[in-house]
Amino acid sequence: MSTDPFIESWSGAYFRGVIRFIVLAIIKRHAPIHGYGIMQVLEVTSQGQIKLKAGTLYPILKAFTNQQLIEEVRGVDPMPGSGPPRNYYTITQKGELVLEQMRAVYEFYDDILSNILEGAQK
Repeated sequence: MSTDPFIESWSGAYFRGVIRFIVLAIIKRHAPIHGYGIMQVLEVTSQGQIKLKAGTLYPILKAFTNQQLIEEVRGVDPMPGSGPPRNYYTITQKGELVLEQMRAVYEFYDDILSNILEGAQK
């Protein structure tokens, strides 16, 4: 994106904050989905701009599981012979409520920023 150190730092901090929202939204929309599938959906949706690493994704999935925002079904293999069994994730009722709250927070700040930027152009 940018080579400016400030922008790089800010962009990384923003990504770390918003990636949880994105992952939970992907799980809701595509469940049941495995970790690799989440990475693929994000890469395709971002047109290759975001390539999430397993080392970033799986701690988020573990935290969501511990917080009971998602459920993990271990070892499900819907297509026998297609490789090792995978863990699939679905969103819980609590996860859906949290996702809606995350969306409200995102929209709140997005509206404020839009109003400020649009006001600056007038």
